[in-house]
Amino acid sequence: MKQPFRSRDRTFPHRPWLPPQFVTRIRRLLAPLTSFRLHPLDPLTPDEIAAVSLPVRHHIASKTDISAIKFITTYPLPYLKKVLLAYLGIPLTPGGQSEASIPATRKAKVDFLDVCVNSGSVSTKA
Repeated sequence: MKQPFRSRDRTFPHRPWLPPQFVTRIRRLLAPLTSFRLHPLDPLTPDEIAAVSLPVRHHIASKTDISAIKFITTYPLPYLKKVLLAYLGIPLTPGGQSEASIPATRKAKVDFLDVCVNSGSVSTKA
């Protein structure tokens, strides 16, 4: 019998720990080969977090006199129930037809702190 992989004081039976960004890249590489797609309520991927923070950093560097910021949180904004149900193909009424599935645009909110003044918040799209 093979010995299980031990990491971080937990026992994983033949399953080494993988960082989240590696798992995300694997999922995206396999997406064309499988029917995989990101669920609208999945957490933001590392690539999406970078895409959200980049416009904030560019705006602050070019249009403000803020010298240092600290990102506090970056999280997805919730969808309207009607949009989410249409994306998942679930009808709005029992026994009814589901609406045409539209691509759900993921939006995110970024909270950051001006280190010198201790205030600030901005919303951007993912």
